[in-house]
Amino acid sequence: MIIKNNHPLIKASTYMPQWQIRHFSWLPINQIVYNYVHYDHGIASFGTDIDWFRAYWEYGLQNKVIGRLKPGFHSWTLNNHLRSETRLAHKSGLKYKLDIVIQHENFCQLFSIGSLMPAQVVLDNILSNYQLFQEKLQTLANSLHNIIDETGSKIYLEPDISLRDQLVINNKIQQPADSLNLTHIEKQCLDLLNLKYSTKEMANSLGLSEIGIKAIIYRINAKLKEDHPAYFQFKEKSQSIGLMKA
Repeated sequence: MIIKNNHPLIKASTYMPQWQIRHFSWLPINQIVYNYVHYDHGIASFGTDIDWFRAYWEYGLQNKVIGRLKPGFHSWTLNNHLRSETRLAHKSGLKYKLDIVIQHENFCQLFSIGSLMPAQVVLDNILSNYQLFQEKLQTLANSLHNIIDETGSKIYLEPDISLRDQLVINNKIQQPADSLNLTHIEKQCLDLLNLKYSTKEMANSLGLSEIGIKAIIYRINAKLKEDHPAYFQFKEKSQSIGLMKA
């Protein structure tokens, strides 16, 4: 997907670095990306790093955004050289990411914060003055929502697979699996598998060996019986990256 220089998201994003300095200078952060994910219309995304923003969409990473839309705070270390988003982040001097996800009925707000500092350090700074942080986030969201309302359908970037379809695909394997009493690491592995991460990508993302990833996948497989609703989706995804034989 090619993003033209005159696209409303590019124009609006040129003001984001100034906004970050003016309102978030008290936080140890290097990048802010605000994603307004409307399940029927698409994604309206604004970021402080235009080059990163443009490359993100051209890599097609918007097709994995559903996997990040879990309400709450989520963080990870950008130490996997195999993943496209990690390579992009390193070019921007980022090492850690903190996602703040707010769920609504028909849309989701995803604030993605990049930093050179560990996500826990960023989160501790946020929590130390959380009311101010909430106010600043809401002010940012309100100003960007005005742009969304003014530009209408022109603002949205559409994934290759509709967001509703992504939700259906994601839920087919995740919802039934909730009843399997999976461990935390098994759930993490299942999430990455559902996003079609390779064995190496999962290993690097979770800080494990490829042998360890395979062992976890086999444990999940042992818990999934053939009559379980999630079995065939799990088997198909595992086979697609060579973790299970056809």
